[in-house]
Amino acid sequence: MRIVCDRCGVVLGPEHGIYKLEMRLYADLTGSMPLISPEENELSIDELLERLADVDPSLVEEDVHQELSFTLCKRCKERFAANPLCIPLDAN
Repeated sequence: MRIVCDRCGVVLGPEHGIYKLEMRLYADLTGSMPLISPEENELSIDELLERLADVDPSLVEEDVHQELSFTLCKRCKERFAANPLCIPLDAN
């Protein structure tokens, strides 16, 4: 099985450093649900389920939670670790 860097495409062999990058992205729902009575909460959930009835469940799931996994070569690992958010170096 060939192992390839997901960023630059270089084929990685035993002589290369091989790095695994795992990322978890999830919605921070802190404060998004107001404190309401159980009855109001039930109505809110019913309304939400109605709105989501025709939406592809995988799209909803991706909007709330994603887990990503990448294989990187040593050079790409170092570039990612130095600037994981790809912020321009001249940004103030």
